[in-house]
Amino acid sequence: MIPLMANPYPVESAEDLDAHIRVTAERIVADTGSIFGNVTGGDGVETMVDWGPTGRTLCDRARSVGADVIVLGDHGHGWLGDRLIGSVARYVTHHAPCGVYVHRDRVEELDE
Repeated sequence: MIPLMANPYPVESAEDLDAHIRVTAERIVADTGSIFGNVTGGDGVETMVDWGPTGRTLCDRARSVGADVIVLGDHGHGWLGDRLIGSVARYVTHHAPCGVYVHRDRVEELDE
């Protein structure tokens, strides 16, 4: 029997996969925090990894720690993508208890 797909993760069980994802997320967030710390001189940059529905979890965490700003990216799925996929950026800008900075990689055309 030939497996349909090789295991792309270095894990043997669902628990190992969860641990691998958490460790990877912690590393990515720590690296990103270092970049922001370098840009701001290291003042007030705090990072964390949390789990749950993305928009609501971001807003809840910002409220619980008294965040001054939430910084996030907008994947730019366009008009149709926002309707089909939903938009974390849109949710957060409407529900956040603090300022929100949404970084966009490109300017979309008006007729999208």
